[in-house]
Amino acid sequence: MKRGFGITELLTVLVIVGILSSVYFLSFADVMNNVKAKTDEANLRTLNSATKIYKELYPSQNYDIFYGIYSNSARIQALISTNCLACKTDPEQQHAKFIWSIPKQHWIIELYEAGPPLSPLGNSFEAISSEMIDLITQFYIDHGNYPRDWGDFKYSDLGLDPSDWDGPIDHICYMTAGSLIRIRPEEGYSFTFEFKSGAAGELKGSSNWDLIYNDKDKKWYFRSKDEPAYEIKIETLSVLK
Repeated sequence: MKRGFGITELLTVLVIVGILSSVYFLSFADVMNNVKAKTDEANLRTLNSATKIYKELYPSQNYDIFYGIYSNSARIQALISTNCLACKTDPEQQHAKFIWSIPKQHWIIELYEAGPPLSPLGNSFEAISSEMIDLITQFYIDHGNYPRDWGDFKYSDLGLDPSDWDGPIDHICYMTAGSLIRIRPEEGYSFTFEFKSGAAGELKGSSNWDLIYNDKDKKWYFRSKDEPAYEIKIETLSVLK
């Protein structure tokens, strides 16, 4: 005499199917993550190859190949406008960014897979400063003027949460103000850097001075926002305890 499946048998089959489906989707997700990582590595090699061509076509007298260009999007756009790079590319991996490393003088991928980023704009000075510069520049393009420079507006006009910038990020304190970005070292730390003139400079966390980026002339200064004698080479910046 034939009989149908019992409840126990049906539940067993459903459990087995569920387990097999989970294994399949996990394996598929791993494969896709590997594909995205490989794609990002290939695009990174393309970026660095394009930058080598750019360096040959437009040799710089300064340490930084992209001296005078202080955001990652503007650097990539420079490669495109000079026909060194065919088109703009973004990382495939989630929470990843292509960052121009000034000390290393090549492009890197910054990933946040180990945990949340230290700030909404990234972890490193290169990432945060370039993203802030992009926001200020885009605001000016969209509105014809710079963001407000007082109260919470100096952040909120850029779409930033003021509370995210209350404290230091990797020992650097950041503040936006209109066309300016101000940075200073955390208490107990100091900045060392080189002036455009070649002289060495230092800024201690205990002082009341800042290093200042002015979007109006795309330059970095020590304590001044536009004095040529105080212009610095931001690529020489180091944070010391």
